This record gives sequence, structure tokens and C-alpha cells, in this order.
Amino acid sequence: MSISVSMIKIEELASILQHSKENSTNISFFVQPNSTIIGITGMDIWRTCLKISLVSPPTDGKANLELQKYISSIFELSVNEVSILSGHKSRKKIINVNLSLDLVLTKLEEIMENNGSE
Repeated sequence: MSISVSMIKIEELASILQHSKENSTNISFFVQPNSTIIGITGMDIWRTCLKISLVSPPTDGKANLELQKYISSIFELSVNEVSILSGHKSRKKIINVNLSLDLVLTKLEEIMENNGSE
């Protein structure tokens, strides 16, 4: 079961985040490569992660790099501040960003509100 971006609640967003260490947060994603768009498209309740579409194919690390670049752009971080902790060859990935849990949650809420109003 998945939920569209506009229907995601704060409690659901919090369930996909994990405090890693000071100013560091892990985010769970389910990646859909070879898409026509790039962006967060919803939440997968069963996998407890955000769904994200990427244009790049899942070969030679292209989708992973595009994911890192996209995440760094939405959180206004350098690409070096975004790392893939697990799932390098899987669609289910855990991404670490060098931001506090509260900042990540606030930014994701903003994204969800903006995507839902389009």
C-alpha cells in the first residue's frame, strides 16, 4: 500500500527517519529508476519508506549518484554530506544526511505540502 505525497502525515514521515548521531539522520527510500520525472512521489507504508522516482537507469551507479545529488539539493547540502548506508544494489535504500532529525522532518513536511498543492 502506498500513500500519495499530499496525504502523508507528520507521524508517517517520522516513522521513516532515524536519528543516527549528532546532526545526522537516516532516511529510508524506495527508488523507482528509469522514470520520466525525478522527485519524492509518496510513501510506501509496507516498506516504511518514501518513494522516489529517478530518471537515471540502475546501472553503473547512475541512479545512486542521481539520488545523492537530488537529496543534497533538497536539503541544501553538498553531495559529500549525503551517503548511501545500505541498498547500493537494491531499490530499498537507507540514506544518511548530515542534518538533525528535526531539520529533516521540517524540510520533508515542506516538500510534501508543496507537492500536494500542485
